[in-house]
Amino acid sequence: MAKAWRPLSLLTIVALIGLGGLLAANSSATGLPDELKAKVDFKVIYPTGGNFQLLADSYHYLDQTKTLVFKALTNGQTVNLSEQATPPFFDLESVVASASQTLTEGKGYRLIESKLGQAAITNFYSEKSLTKIGQSAILNSNGTLLTVQLPTGIQWGQAEWENFFNHLAVGK
Repeated sequence: MAKAWRPLSLLTIVALIGLGGLLAANSSATGLPDELKAKVDFKVIYPTGGNFQLLADSYHYLDQTKTLVFKALTNGQTVNLSEQATPPFFDLESVVASASQTLTEGKGYRLIESKLGQAAITNFYSEKSLTKIGQSAILNSNGTLLTVQLPTGIQWGQAEWENFFNHLAVGK
């Protein structure tokens, strides 16, 4: 009888070790330094996989605004990310639509779906030439408000934004 339990016990031990490894890998995947983990009181959303690389030395926490800022690299471009706990009663679509109406007469944003929810892509225009000069995105997911800012002059199409948002993970 004791021999019959050995394979089952061994399998259980291997499964528990594997699960522990996955949990440890997931908790450190954000690259968030230990001294910042205690300050951040929201889930961290970060790019993973694909052609996205977190710049681990770029993490900063702004105490006054309780905002985490960091950078990621993709296709040779540095993308700036900032995160904070989602304010109470935040409605992504109405906030973006209102700001867009004020800044670009309602033509400066579009909504896309991602695995973490709806994201708003916003465009910024030159006052003089009315050409696009910048682009950013906002995602509200898992109690975290994420803002992504592309470098000046860089524009992503629908497919690039969907690729980015579908390579996001949630951790702490």
